[in-house]
Amino acid sequence: TEVLIEEALSEEFGQFLDLGVGSGCLLVTLLAEKPAAYGVGSDISPSCIRVAGINIERFGLKDRCKLVTSDWFSEINCNFDLIISNPPYISKDEYETLQPEIRYFEPKIALTLEDDGLESYRKIASEVSKYLNHNGRLIIEIGFGKYHQVKRIFERTDLSLENEIPDLCGITRALVFRKV
Repeated sequence: TEVLIEEALSEEFGQFLDLGVGSGCLLVTLLAEKPAAYGVGSDISPSCIRVAGINIERFGLKDRCKLVTSDWFSEINCNFDLIISNPPYISKDEYETLQPEIRYFEPKIALTLEDDGLESYRKIASEVSKYLNHNGRLIIEIGFGKYHQVKRIFERTDLSLENEIPDLCGITRALVFRKV
């Protein structure tokens, strides 16, 4: 997640969307680091929206953002300079092998859609272009071992791959796309 923040902050942006906001970590951090930015956080989970709301309140950011209960883009009705997302990317099979402290601490919907671990990317790729401004960026975290598959999914969009961001071990963990 740190690599997403670092990449997002590398360029100016006005309005941004945290797609799959979860607890609001990305949303809160970007708002705190970019005082002129306005953020929208969306999530399908009402409990995630509640937790994100508490965190936004705690940091005094409620006037600079909006939270929306939305199945990906279903309730989104504006465009953004930046869309950032750490979507569920763990396959159903991988989920069963996760350490108990991860399986029982994190909400299941935040980790897996109980599919092949790629459905989130397919859904995002199918609509993201409609919600990005010209020259807007999508920064998306990818699961371990999913680089080639995710890259192929986004090749079918009108976005161009601009950057591949490695983690501390040198493994690509985020992709940056631009709408041109």
